[in-house]
Amino acid sequence: FVFVLTDDLSWNLVSHMPHVMAMEQAGTTFSRYYVVDSLCCPSRSAIFTGEYPHDDGVFTNAGADGGYFAFNQHGDQQKSFAVALHDAGYRTAMMGKYLNQYEPGYPVAPGWDEWDVTGLGGYGEFGYTLNQNGRKVPYGRAPDDYLTDVLSARARTFVDSAATSGHPFMLEVATFAPHDPYTPAPRYAHAAQGLSYPKTPAYGRIPANPPPWLKGHPSLTAAKENTITTKFRKRVEDDLSVDDLIGQLENELQAKGLARNTYFVFSSDNGFHMG
Repeated sequence: FVFVLTDDLSWNLVSHMPHVMAMEQAGTTFSRYYVVDSLCCPSRSAIFTGEYPHDDGVFTNAGADGGYFAFNQHGDQQKSFAVALHDAGYRTAMMGKYLNQYEPGYPVAPGWDEWDVTGLGGYGEFGYTLNQNGRKVPYGRAPDDYLTDVLSARARTFVDSAATSGHPFMLEVATFAPHDPYTPAPRYAHAAQGLSYPKTPAYGRIPANPPPWLKGHPSLTAAKENTITTKFRKRVEDDLSVDDLIGQLENELQAKGLARNTYFVFSSDNGFHMG
């Protein structure tokens, strides 16, 4: 299994990701797919455990009822699919973003054979530290340090080692892209500057009978619309390296003779709405 989990993806980014589009054509897309809670840590906790927030105890990203510490306090680490797969003879690898509040100095979670995880520093894609199997490894600000590309390289190395080991494997690559601050790989800086924000019929409109939280919401100003366009362009640029990662992993699986025996899953911890 290869599972690529993005952060704050929205469906309007997918059309700019040719490898994801090819996956859609060749595979299966769930058109009515919902996470249990549209917030990072509750969603990721549910993915790991298969439980709703009221069962795994993770309702928010931090505090007594959320984040990495609440996950641990409720015994959720032992409920993770990584533990189940590891016990069944799989080699397991976790790369990128684990849970909110996790930092590189914290322990490797149980069930994972390969661990390449960072914390808050990962959002900016540069100047972070990876916990690489219990060893803290700093990365700088050179183009080769771009986090999504580093994860791609380490993921391909894991696939190579899995191919020679003869064991089945489960690889999760959880990118920080396209989460704010939307830092693209240097090769993709300004690559989407000509794009307009794709507006649906709901853009800038209040429904006839809005719920209380939406009732009276102010109309979009020109400045806010400009901000939406700017952020959308950056999010597209940020996701281009994720699409590269997917293409590179597909090529590696093909080269090692594993493609026909591997499920490749692409998703996001939650969606993202603008306008």
